[in-house]
Amino acid sequence: MNTNRRGISAILATTAICLALTPAIALADTPAGDAPATSTQAPADASTSSPADTSTSATPTGPGTRPPGDTTSPRNPPSTSSTETTPPTSTPSEKRTGTLTVWASDMTSGEDVSGVVIQLSAPPHRSQPITTPAQVTLPVGYFRFTVIGVPDGYRLEDPDGVYEGTIERGRDQERQIRAVANPTEPVLGTLGLTKRDRITGEPLRGAIFRVVTCSGNYAVTMTSNAQGVAYRDLAPGCYDLLEDAAPAGYQLDLTPHRVWIKRDTETDSTVYDIPVDYVAPRDPEARVPLSSVPSGRTS
Repeated sequence: MNTNRRGISAILATTAICLALTPAIALADTPAGDAPATSTQAPADASTSSPADTSTSATPTGPGTRPPGDTTSPRNPPSTSSTETTPPTSTPSEKRTGTLTVWASDMTSGEDVSGVVIQLSAPPHRSQPITTPAQVTLPVGYFRFTVIGVPDGYRLEDPDGVYEGTIERGRDQERQIRAVANPTEPVLGTLGLTKRDRITGEPLRGAIFRVVTCSGNYAVTMTSNAQGVAYRDLAPGCYDLLEDAAPAGYQLDLTPHRVWIKRDTETDSTVYDIPVDYVAPRDPEARVPLSSVPSGRTS
């Protein structure tokens, strides 16, 4: 009985050895070109058991981590343009001045005439004399200027010589002064001014008069000579004589003296000054007594 068991055990052991050696013998006998292809297919449950899948699907957490797709960095903070408010663009203040251009031209030929002198008199100030052609920057609003001098050989088309208008914001204004060349035929009149001592009647030298039109526009300046007289040709019209400076030792005459100049005619005017130290004599004995007014019938 024991002998049979041992024989069966030996047969089983031999069979197991043969089964173990059979794959090795089969591989050794298989040609190199007929080697079976090695399958690389992952098991059906590889998506849950593969270490590679675990490493790629895990989401890191903790300080300093960013969610997927986040491309920002501490050095490049996210843009806040959608929430920031852009300050309004400041606009320059509108111009509150304008430019006044003034020039003069010959009424006949149309050529420019330089040397006309004007004076601005618009509020709030009175300017110094300005020689044309000129450009003047003025504040917005009303302006007015007067021609106070013209070159020799010319006179104004408009005897008053007053020009006015309005400066608009940011806009320029132009004014043309029309001058007329003095023709050969006399069209002017002559003013003869005489200055004398009111007490003695002697002529006085050095009295300075400013001649203006009756509307207040400057015309000429006249100074009495050694004979106490001065002459100037003026356009026909109304003028006032204003004494700006009296001869030395005489009181200034503050009274305007009005004259009318006629065409091709000399108009004379005499103005008297009183000495500064003059005292009117008082002699009661030389007074002429007043007669009483008779009452009742005189016939």
